[in-house]
Amino acid sequence: MFLEHFTGFTHFPRVSVAVSRHGCRALTTLALVALAACATPAIVTDKPVANTLEARKARVEERSQARWDALIKNDLNAAYAFLSPGSRQVLTLDNYKSRVRRIAFREAKVETVTCDGDACKTRVLATYDHRLMKGLTATISEAWIVEGGQAWYVNVD
Repeated sequence: MFLEHFTGFTHFPRVSVAVSRHGCRALTTLALVALAACATPAIVTDKPVANTLEARKARVEERSQARWDALIKNDLNAAYAFLSPGSRQVLTLDNYKSRVRRIAFREAKVETVTCDGDACKTRVLATYDHRLMKGLTATISEAWIVEGGQAWYVNVD
């Protein structure tokens, strides 16, 4: 009635108001369904995280080999990413880069993995070149820890 006095309109179309109310309800329902879908945890079926001894050993071997592949490529950023969160708190990326020896590794192969609970040790056979001799091999022991289903290299230097 108030608007009728100023605008001269005596009649507002009720159909458009009803449609917009239903549209708002539909959009609100759709938004709530979308939010609920985002809130549910995703189920990953590709690689279930098994907590068996063999699964831990396999994960450590895979990650150790990947770390060595990064070292061979001299990709120290990628190699640093394999450090455990605790090691990264103590050792910054710049310090890590300055401490890692610049040995020209040619290849590396993880020979053995032994685990005692979540603590694992690897033995890696690495081939490298020295300025006076080529094709030297060394067996290197590493410490790894499995935490939250992920294997992390522990820097013990």
